[in-house]
Amino acid sequence: MIEFHLDAFTLGECREQIHKTPVTTVAVLDDFWNDFEAVQEQVEKLPFCKTAFHTEDMEDYRFGFVKTIAGHDMPFRNELVNKISTLFSDDDILKQSMKIDLAFNINSVGSDRIKSDFYNPHLDAGFYTVVVFMNNEYDDSDGFNIYRPSRLRGLWRSRDQVRVDTFVRGKPNRAVVFPAPGVLHGLEIRSDNFREEYRCTSALFLNHNV
Repeated sequence: MIEFHLDAFTLGECREQIHKTPVTTVAVLDDFWNDFEAVQEQVEKLPFCKTAFHTEDMEDYRFGFVKTIAGHDMPFRNELVNKISTLFSDDDILKQSMKIDLAFNINSVGSDRIKSDFYNPHLDAGFYTVVVFMNNEYDDSDGFNIYRPSRLRGLWRSRDQVRVDTFVRGKPNRAVVFPAPGVLHGLEIRSDNFREEYRCTSALFLNHNV
């Protein structure tokens, strides 16, 4: 039995930046978790398994997801819903029954393919996505991309064929928040830092509570 303490997951007094791009509106929140080290300690307890995307070019694991903590409500749910409503002037989400799914994504680079191709640009379901950087150090070239719309499909897509709309530099305990519908996004790794060390993010998905 995993002693996983959800009470470690409380929101901090975030420093907020709002960026309006050609594709969407992006909020960047620094100091997202109130006690970043306590959250990191909980993440280290979780089991992880390979995803269907795991390859020699990119190790891809997922920690826990919501099934690990099924039956437990997120202690920060109301606070986060209110914050997102304020950031995006979206009163509609306050009128609906919302849930937050919590996941942890783990990646490690296995080849030089990441230098020529973007890894797994994808879309999320739901209303909003929050991605939090969980490592202690980042190179200036590593972070998170939001892409221009693309009809290309595939786990890897050439950097020459997909345009970046917004790059957010990785920083410990920094969150990227954006409306999920139709927004193509994914990790950005340009340095060699994540060949020996795993890149970790926590992802929160705001959706209908059904």
